[in-house]
Amino acid sequence: MTLPYYWAPYSVRLVNGPSPREGRVEIWYNDQWNTICDDNWNYDEAEIVCRQLGYGTDNVTPRSLAYYGEGSGPIQRVECWGWEDSWESCTLSSGNSSCGHYEDAGVRCGIDISTTTVDPFQWLTTTTSYYDGIYDVRLVNGPSPSEGRVEILYNGQWNTICDDYWNPETAAVVCRQLGYSTDNVVARSSAFYGQGSGSIQQVQCSGWEYTLASCTLSSGDSICGHFEDAGVRCGYTTISGTSGASPRVIGSMSFVGVSLFLLTIIAIVAVVFVCNQQKASPSAAMGVQLSSLTTQPAPQPASTTPMPAPVCVDVPV
Repeated sequence: MTLPYYWAPYSVRLVNGPSPREGRVEIWYNDQWNTICDDNWNYDEAEIVCRQLGYGTDNVTPRSLAYYGEGSGPIQRVECWGWEDSWESCTLSSGNSSCGHYEDAGVRCGIDISTTTVDPFQWLTTTTSYYDGIYDVRLVNGPSPSEGRVEILYNGQWNTICDDYWNPETAAVVCRQLGYSTDNVVARSSAFYGQGSGSIQQVQCSGWEYTLASCTLSSGDSICGHFEDAGVRCGYTTISGTSGASPRVIGSMSFVGVSLFLLTIIAIVAVVFVCNQQKASPSAAMGVQLSSLTTQPAPQPASTTPMPAPVCVDVPV
């Protein structure tokens, strides 16, 4: 599965596609993955899947008749209008009695939105890869979306991870990248979620990284076997805000705090500069006042109480 994008109550994934942005559409419903019947499957429904997963909706291609292969388990039918951000706003109904897996729906989405959007807070983060999608990561064969065998998209194909150097610190980075909590992360080894296929990578992280893009990646084909495929069990999702703020929220708050601090410093420097200029050249300041008095008629005082003059305080610079 590709990395799920969480919008309660439904999680969606694309399976068996040649890239993360296309494949058979599956929805997490009633504690299991369901396929989607291609009855009523059109551009409106397909675009919402792409939007929910964070991909562009330009040139979306809805697929039908199990274009990406037949799935398994229950089948759902979905109907949308096209304006929805996620399937929680669409109509979902069972398709078990009228559909078969030979009708499983799929989609090909546009380019990942996160790779084309400029992040104004990017310079505040310790790594710029949280939103850039350098390495797509997915969890496979787990009993829930938050656990499974770890696979990474590298050199155009999905690679498994060798359990050499696999520890809770590295596993926590995977959970953080997928949007899950890093509390009580369980690092699995020895193909706990079954053996994968294809190339194998070794990953070493310190634990502070936001994504695997900031870790050390090296080939493990010559020293590891798929009986050593690593897995992980993550905590609950943090995107909904139930387990802490997201990095973008933290970055936004940091940006505001830094901006206010800089504005305060600039204001103090400006006040000190003006005061020093007045002290250094009192005659010039008096000349400006006299010139103003001679060129303009003196206003009638509104009251007998004189207005206090600005007071400059010696501030060491």
